[in-house]
Amino acid sequence: MKQMMTIIDSSHSLWYYSPVNKGALHELSIGVGTVADTFRSSSYIANLTKTDVKLYRVYSEGMGDLGAFWSRVKPTGPMQATVDAAIHPNFNNNAAKWIEVTVPANELIYEGVAGAQKLKLTNSSAVVEVLGGGNQVYMTKRIPRSWISDSGELVPQ
Repeated sequence: MKQMMTIIDSSHSLWYYSPVNKGALHELSIGVGTVADTFRSSSYIANLTKTDVKLYRVYSEGMGDLGAFWSRVKPTGPMQATVDAAIHPNFNNNAAKWIEVTVPANELIYEGVAGAQKLKLTNSSAVVEVLGGGNQVYMTKRIPRSWISDSGELVPQ
């Protein structure tokens, strides 16, 4: 409930999208589906922010620190971040580092619950499901480095 109140308090306007009320992320291809498919039940909120919003992302050395997928929740460790965000092992992201950005007011962000990811393991017929369930934010806008407000390393739990 606290998370929902934070979203509402930081919003000028909110729009809800789902498979029966499709939004922009239902049309944006990624992998074998759409960006909307990365949210639980392909449902998400478009949020035009009215205040600054802090977002967090985990990444590994040599990976992009300013990608499109973020969370409002500061990571406490690699395991928590990996499970909450449904980071599949094939992504080669060991969540060793984190970065914080401060998104200024009047920016459009898309957010909801990270959906489970079912992905085939490399060189295997096995299918693995990574649970998800944490807050997920998707940014269609390229994030400028000037938005970086903090960063650090995560210690395995």
